[in-house]
Amino acid sequence: MESFEKELVIMDRGYPSAELIEAFLEAGIRFLMRVRRKFSCDIDNMPLGDHRYALPTNGVQMPLRVVKFLLPSGETETLITDLFDKRMGTNAFKTLYFKRWPVETKYGELKHKLEIENFSGRTKEALLQDYYITAYLSNIIAVAANETQPVIDDIREDSDNIYDYKVNKSHAVGVFKDRFIMALLEDSNRRRARVAQRILFLLAYRPTPIRPERSVRRNPCPRRAHFHFNHKSNC
Repeated sequence: MESFEKELVIMDRGYPSAELIEAFLEAGIRFLMRVRRKFSCDIDNMPLGDHRYALPTNGVQMPLRVVKFLLPSGETETLITDLFDKRMGTNAFKTLYFKRWPVETKYGELKHKLEIENFSGRTKEALLQDYYITAYLSNIIAVAANETQPVIDDIREDSDNIYDYKVNKSHAVGVFKDRFIMALLEDSNRRRARVAQRILFLLAYRPTPIRPERSVRRNPCPRRAHFHFNHKSNC
């Protein structure tokens, strides 16, 4: 049987439920979850700090650790976990929970920059084609960004910039949408390589600064879609 002893599942506030927590505890899966208000009135009424709590479900008391703290925005963040190591304080859980951020930004790239839900057709074949093309493009952009980063570091090495720099993903999406298909259509390997080098050049010379500790205020009412639907829904 596969062991999850060294695994930690980190979840945003849309996922936690008593049933899921019970399943994790039974399977021995470690977890760290952010919970929304009204997930548990007992947890809502707890003051800021580090608490032990037994979540009742199906007549069973599930032991949990509740960590509540204020964000710079003044909002209360509530995390629940089954990690009870006393050496881990609030700052440790803040750091752990932040580890989910690259996954969140990847979802943001797929949904908003590449518009993975903006399908060109309504048939099964069209949906699958659009989905896999978008996922493939996202992976290619990630590879290109990784290849370009050393170039950006070399260009900025002797500069007096306050921040480090990385590939601008929004700019990269635009560059690839315009040029990547042209590289694939080239018959000559030499011309194809030239277009690819041009793409990497454009990524390297328009980077974006990395701003540590930067935060963006959460939008409580986000739009459901950031693009226009070409077809009226019949649902």
